[in-house]
Amino acid sequence: MFGTPVGWVLYETNNVIPDAGNFTGILEPNGTDFFNTVAPEGVKVCILFYSGREGEGEYSYEQTLTETLQSNTVYSLRVEVGNIASGTA
Repeated sequence: MFGTPVGWVLYETNNVIPDAGNFTGILEPNGTDFFNTVAPEGVKVCILFYSGREGEGEYSYEQTLTETLQSNTVYSLRVEVGNIASGTA
């Protein structure tokens, strides 16, 4: 894991990070380790792994945009959600 993605910050409630069972960071999937395929676009994926302190809080990444949004313009964010292969071991 290589830390928080550039331009993003970790959002959390109830100080659930750091915790021995909760992990955040970036991985570079190679089709073998952790994920059975490569990243669909780019080379890195974000990971938010939660196995400790279940139900005590939540966490995610958030990003504040510096650009001014324009009227009559469509903005979209595409996200693919997957399951880490090692989580099934």
